[in-house]
Amino acid sequence: MGKFTFLGRGAIKRYLIIIIEFITEISGHDYAKPIFKTKIYSFFINFYSDKKTEMKIYFQRKENKEINFIEKNLENNTWFIDIGSNIGLYSLFVASKNSKYLKIKVLSVEPNPKMVLRLKENLKFLIKQNKYVKKRFFIIQKALGFKNENGYLDVSGLNPHSKIIKKKNNRFVNIKIDTLKNIIKKHKICKIGCVKIDTEGSENSILKSYFNKNNKNIIYPKLMIIEHNRDKNYNHLHDFIISWGYNVVFKTNSNYVYKFNKYEKS
Repeated sequence: MGKFTFLGRGAIKRYLIIIIEFITEISGHDYAKPIFKTKIYSFFINFYSDKKTEMKIYFQRKENKEINFIEKNLENNTWFIDIGSNIGLYSLFVASKNSKYLKIKVLSVEPNPKMVLRLKENLKFLIKQNKYVKKRFFIIQKALGFKNENGYLDVSGLNPHSKIIKKKNNRFVNIKIDTLKNIIKKHKICKIGCVKIDTEGSENSILKSYFNKNNKNIIYPKLMIIEHNRDKNYNHLHDFIISWGYNVVFKTNSNYVYKFNKYEKS
């Protein structure tokens, strides 16, 4: 109903989610376990109803414009880097397109241990479905930022809204923080088709640690999808991205989509 009818749209969607969560609660189902697996786009993922999951992701209506753009524009023999991959919606979609002739390697970066476990579950489904995925999909359980260090992740809110914090709070997990430059070097990445970043506020530190004059080996992603969520402070990062040779392809309520315009920064 959420995928194919009006019940998955607008304000009505919230009532559908409440009904799903109520049924889960009265049934006594273990929140830590999936209820069943469901198909999204052309692949399967586990369905969790734990009041921490962004339920609308299962309705296959989340960020469709961005996903369709990637499908049409991602070049063969490139890497897709998904920073803040959550359960892997973008990562799994891109990986599912792999075939004998289309070769896209996926680097899926996620710091939340719970989400990494769910991502691995979903990846197993996809590998059974598509044999070309196994050697082209890599998961990194880290956050990205300015430098290589230890840090804390606030997991008190919805799973997709976990974010790096400077001090411990009542709901945190210890995490490792690395840089985009380091993970590109570690995986010997030479050509990046697309970078997608959804990190609840860390986009600035990730990009500014990578695009700087001290980095002599910048590999310019052809495409970048950066979360903004109508943040008023995003304008500063937007101007920074433009200054490094990117143009806006389009903007949605959640993201800016950029394309590199071949300009080489001096």
